[in-house]
Amino acid sequence: MRRPRTWNLAQRIVLVIASALVLSVAARFALYFYPESAIGGGGWFGYAPENGGSFSVPMVGRFNDAMTAILTIAFIFLWVAISFWLLADRDETT
Repeated sequence: MRRPRTWNLAQRIVLVIASALVLSVAARFALYFYPESAIGGGGWFGYAPENGGSFSVPMVGRFNDAMTAILTIAFIFLWVAISFWLLADRDETT
């Protein structure tokens, strides 16, 4: 895939930052998204009216720690590859 010749450096930097944000959202979705039914599906919590207790769903991942680290590093390498492709100083005449 060829980079458009009309993009200047500022536009390419904006695309690098935008790709980082998009990949960050995609990584969080891939690592931490659960359907509501997998975490209890909501429901009624605190049956007694002034029991002082609260319920919160912890943010746990789908994978173990090693797999989470591997996937995070993979997303970072993907961003680095996109950044190198966008910001490479190539001679387009060859």
